[in-house]
Amino acid sequence: MISEGQRRYALFGSAGTIVLLLACLASIALYKQAVPPFVEANTENISSADYEAAFLKWQESGIDSYEITIHSRNDDITLRVAGGGASVVVVRHLLDGQPIVESDMDAHSTRLRNMTVDRLFEIVRGTVEAHESNNLPQSDNEGRSLFYDLAVRFDPTAGYPVYIAQHQRVTRPSHEITWREVSLIPIEVKNFIVSEGR
Repeated sequence: MISEGQRRYALFGSAGTIVLLLACLASIALYKQAVPPFVEANTENISSADYEAAFLKWQESGIDSYEITIHSRNDDITLRVAGGGASVVVVRHLLDGQPIVESDMDAHSTRLRNMTVDRLFEIVRGTVEAHESNNLPQSDNEGRSLFYDLAVRFDPTAGYPVYIAQHQRVTRPSHEITWREVSLIPIEVKNFIVSEGR
């Protein structure tokens, strides 16, 4: 004969199993909402035509000398650019809010010291071309599928890039578990001051 305690234990066990099942179903539903809708495709918010239009606007602006402040990762750097990029002077370079120690700079911080508008356009052009020609790695060395999300914004008046970022989605063969990693460290123009035009 089953005792009252055993009945309660079975009832609580059944209720616990149902709660766990509902939690599992809820987590699956939340996961489905979090995964990008184009899991098996690259995404871009611009085309080569968008790039060309922005580049033409930049050329027509006649801006030859300017001061640009860029934020990327934990770097904040201000450059004074003159002669259409012939002269680039580092006005200020902060790492985590502190003046950077030049002898300890990594490759990314070093690259930012030449991040003129022309260099920003080169990065955008190369990345857009790689997307449009599908010239991006399709899988990693573990056989997982790779997909890319490119996001670029341009200044509406002068056309120069104000934001560039690319993320890589790593998808297992089940297509159910996806990781999103930075493949191009975001670069954002925080300030832009025109010194003179051509």
